[in-house]
Formats: sequence, structure tokens, C-alpha cells
Amino acid sequence: MYLIIRTALIAALATASPLLAEETTDLVKKLKGNGGTTTRGLTRGFNKPSGSTRSVVLGASRGIPTSIKAAAEEDSLSMTKPQAHAGSSKKTITVSYKVDDSSQVTRNNILFQRGSTEFTDEASYKAIAELSAALRNPELATFKFVIEGHASADGDQWKNQKLSQLRAEKIKTVMVALGVPNANLIPIGFGEAKAIHAENAPETKLRLDRKVIIFRLNK
Repeated sequence: MYLIIRTALIAALATASPLLAEETTDLVKKLKGNGGTTTRGLTRGFNKPSGSTRSVVLGASRGIPTSIKAAAEEDSLSMTKPQAHAGSSKKTITVSYKVDDSSQVTRNNILFQRGSTEFTDEASYKAIAELSAALRNPELATFKFVIEGHASADGDQWKNQKLSQLRAEKIKTVMVALGVPNANLIPIGFGEAKAIHAENAPETKLRLDRKVIIFRLNK
């Protein structure tokens, strides 16, 4: 798997246009959000908070992703005990975490093959490479980031959730291969929980719900 990813990365990066220094700086600032400013070499601490809590319901019967368990053990996020899901025999858990809203970066140009964790094109690798270049910046070294995978409403709800988790994990794998610290990234699949368009909407609208969102965690 790593060899396949590395080969695809080399092919994508060989034809990639490097980000301008200003673009990388802007992306770092965006990902940093209200993570503090520096004056005369002294950290002033956090600016006025602009945080909120994000939550997603996961199917407990399918097993809790290892990355989410590990993040819960580190208190990076909270996780409820398995409980009966309304109107169903399934048991679910709710995962919640605090984010800095001002740090939100959205990418809907990271595209996957239908029902797969394989990217559709080299442009998707290039988009991840750009994000990785920013996330490697020393200014972001002390922060943790959530990689949210989102799906459109077409298809089975629980399959969409599982697939979006696997896709978020795939993105993390690529980012780590590009030098982003493993401990700084938490992949979480939202499935269709945040989808805006109905499952019978035209493809031009459905594809807008298949996106990746990155937030900086707030402690």
C-alpha cells in the first residue's frame, strides 16, 4: 500500500506547480486560526475564542476506528458509551470535539473513485500535497488537526459513514508520507451527516457534499 501511495505521489508532485510563498503563508495562517500571535518573539496566547463543538454519530456495532479511540484516550475528543440508536436495533456512539471555527479549510477537489478509497486523479494528490506543505510548517507543530471526510446522501447511511472514515484515513496516510507528523492528525468520517443536498439531487450538486474539511482542535 505504501509503495502504491509513494509512486502516485512522485507522479503527482513531479508535475505539480509549487505554491507561491504567499499562498503557503496564507494557508498556514488559515489553519492556525486563532492559535495565538507573536510580537517581538513572545507568544501572546490565544486571541478571542471563535470555537464550536463538532459531533458525529458512529455505528458502534462495526467497531470504533483505532484513530478515534486513540484520540479519545488522549482527551483530544470525547466519546459516549454505546447506546441504542433511535428507531433501530443498532448501537451508536457520539464523537465530539472542539474546533477553532476560524481555522476551517475546505477542499472539494480531493476526489475519490465511487465506493472506493482510491483517488480519481493526480490533482487530488496535488491538493493534499499543498495542505501537507502548510501542515509541516513549524508554526503548526504544536497543534492537532481533524481531517473530516464527508459524503453525499446517495447510498446507504452506514456504508457512507464507514467509507468516509476510510477516506479520511487515506488522506492522513498520504499526508504522513509527505512528512506531516502522525500525531498531529485525527481522521474522522462524517458520512452523509452534514450533506446539504437530497439523495435524488443531480450529480452536480451531490458532488459538492463529497468534501474534506480540516479544523484545528481547540483544547
